[in-house]
Amino acid sequence: MLSFSLKSDAVEEAKRVLSSTKLFALAESLGGVESLISQPAGMTHTTADQPAPIIPGRARFYTRTESGIVENAGYVDNSYKWAGGGFLSTAEDLVAFANALLDGRLLRPETVNLLWTSMKTSDGKDTDYGIGWTVDRDAKGRRRVRHSGGAQGGTANLVIYPEQRLVVALLVNSDESFTGRAPAIAEVFADEQ
Repeated sequence: MLSFSLKSDAVEEAKRVLSSTKLFALAESLGGVESLISQPAGMTHTTADQPAPIIPGRARFYTRTESGIVENAGYVDNSYKWAGGGFLSTAEDLVAFANALLDGRLLRPETVNLLWTSMKTSDGKDTDYGIGWTVDRDAKGRRRVRHSGGAQGGTANLVIYPEQRLVVALLVNSDESFTGRAPAIAEVFADEQ
């Protein structure tokens, strides 16, 4: 178990963020996730992963068996994680999402800053994890935040350099993928700025 401590002025903001998660879950259950996030962020190709609807451009998902054979991934009902995942998207839409966070179109800048601030253990050491985001520095000391995810047959990684306003999104329609290399790829782009 990890123990976290917050500065006294951050406690109320943390409570507000956690409370808004309940609002998000309620909106999601009423079919309002798109209106809360996708529309304000300009995400035109993001939707909850549901098996029945025909979704234009939906990729087929793949997995590799223990013997090394690539095959179609089996069906997984991802609806249980819609409050924090289980969506189909594109790299372009993930970049739009990150830019909306950077621009303050989804959350207030102070809230984004709270999400992107490393928590601390009870003895004061950084955990390199904010609220839902890995918070670290690259080889040259530049701050970056990132979030990865996956399901059977698909993986994603979103890397943001807030100060450089650089965003890299990498999606692969396989659960055996190279999306873990996204931070290194993003670092190459950060070097070019």
